[in-house]
Amino acid sequence: MKLDNKDYVQVKEVLNNFSIEDKNKVPTDLINLIENNSNEANYALIIDKNIPLENQISRQAMGCIIYIVTKYIANTNQKKQLKEILVNNSKEFQKSTNEQLEQFRQNRVNTEIKKSEEEKNNLPIEIKKENFIIKIINKIKNIFKIKKRS
Repeated sequence: MKLDNKDYVQVKEVLNNFSIEDKNKVPTDLINLIENNSNEANYALIIDKNIPLENQISRQAMGCIIYIVTKYIANTNQKKQLKEILVNNSKEFQKSTNEQLEQFRQNRVNTEIKKSEEEKNNLPIEIKKENFIIKIINKIKNIFKIKKRS
């Protein structure tokens, strides 16, 4: 996962909201990396605690924060809970993706059916032309049939 400077600012701001004890668990070189890259950005983030975090930061920044929390901050029980949440989210995402894929396939099939029906309707109608002699013979037959009935 590649972070841009804006993502580093977001990660830095979230880490600044962690307790000092939790922040001290993160390696200094990682903190320095985040600080250096966030200083290069012309971007500021103020986290509103009334809005869910996932609505305020990018997916890349969220992934980085989850990694930091899982790797350095969370205890064994918290890691287990995070893993369960991530697995459930992954399953929900897969289910949603499968539903969207099935809907896409169905729409495509319906489109292809409509297209083939339109092509059938646009086919030229075959006009059978009778041979000139056969036409004359049929006319004569029709004349005799009419006379016999009368």
